[in-house]
Amino acid sequence: MRECSISAGKAESMEPSETIKKRFRKINKTDIAYSAGMLDADGCIAGHCRNGSTNFIAVFPFTGNDYKVAVWLRSLWGGVIDVAHKERTDRPAVYALRLRKEEAVRYLKLVKQFLRIKRGQAEAALAYHS
Repeated sequence: MRECSISAGKAESMEPSETIKKRFRKINKTDIAYSAGMLDADGCIAGHCRNGSTNFIAVFPFTGNDYKVAVWLRSLWGGVIDVAHKERTDRPAVYALRLRKEEAVRYLKLVKQFLRIKRGQAEAALAYHS
């Protein structure tokens, strides 16, 4: 799995797991495929290391400057919207949707079939958490 880092503070808080479980039944195949394409194109699957060992995965299905896209993806998958880079006069703010643990595993299980570039990373992350 490739590493990536996101800095800065949270812009949104995580929703309860029960809400996430209910939400996954409502996601249509087109939204799953679209989400997979965003992960393949501009997302990241990373292991979080603590004390020299990887203890959970983090998935960033979206990183970009369109906050509405981050909010829409969060409405499907849950997670937290981080501000990766604050807005400056020479560039807009960059947002990243972060999924961890249960959210990341559920997301990867559903989008894996549509991934082309990061399928191997998704399979490795899922194998780690099985």
